Amino acid sequence: MSLRQVFEAYAPGGAAARGDLEARLEGLVAAGRAAWPSVPLDPAVFVRHLAERLPAAEDPAPVLTPERAADLYLACACAQGTPAALDAFERHVLPRVALALPRLGLSPTLAEEAQQALRVRLFVAEDGRPPRIAEYAGRGPLVRWVGVTLAHLALRLREQAVRRDDEPLSGVTLAASGPDPELDYLKTRAAADFGAAFRTALGLLSRRERNVLRLRFVEGLGLHEIALLYRTHRATIVRWIGRSQKVLLRQTRRALAARLQLDRDEAESLLGFVRSRIDTSLPSVLGDPRPPDRK
Repeated sequence: MSLRQVFEAYAPGGAAARGDLEARLEGLVAAGRAAWPSVPLDPAVFVRHLAERLPAAEDPAPVLTPERAADLYLACACAQGTPAALDAFERHVLPRVALALPRLGLSPTLAEEAQQALRVRLFVAEDGRPPRIAEYAGRGPLVRWVGVTLAHLALRLREQAVRRDDEPLSGVTLAASGPDPELDYLKTRAAADFGAAFRTALGLLSRRERNVLRLRFVEGLGLHEIALLYRTHRATIVRWIGRSQKVLLRQTRRALAARLQLDRDEAESLLGFVRSRIDTSLPSVLGDPRPPDRK
């Protein structure tokens, strides 16, 4: 199948470009390869990715440019999980958007946490959907699109840090406005069964997933060090950790709901509680020399 046929099969109605479309598509593929020569990507996969993100019944010219093609080429390869593309993102895109973090008032620790959250947000697939980097449609520069996402994550982390710092003082205000006795009761019940529910969830992870979490949160190894141990790229370790954390959160909450016979709304109300308990429990539970093992 020619590139034109791929394009016309997946482009929305009215988005087909005029002129010698085959030559133009070949030029866009060439532009992507020239911008990212170390990143392999099947031309047909790229053209389909490009076509599916064109605006319906609008002029596709703003997207079908060499500049946007280069950005979409990298985003497409990252969505495919191509190690060279993830490495290119780490070396060329992330450092540029991270320059804005100090201006947002983030400490170095929070800045690193924000970048880690960005990697998980963009590259970890969830619930059968492709990773969110696939949502980039080329309407503007990739750096700007990623920068907006990072800024939202950074501001949220900063707000959470401020709330944690203010907790000793905010307790008076919370008490004055009245506690939530139902939620407090649920947390009390959940606390008693959290350990068993968490170990059940941990047992659903593979040995490799638990070992990576242990190396990161117990041994304190950096992402690069873990990547060297597994002979893979740091971005791959980020995806493994992000996926494992999502599984732990979902399965722990599900196990708690089953043990306590909670309905859906009650289980949803415990989301923050479960997330915070997982964060504090990972080092101690993963340090157990006899963790549950699935394989």
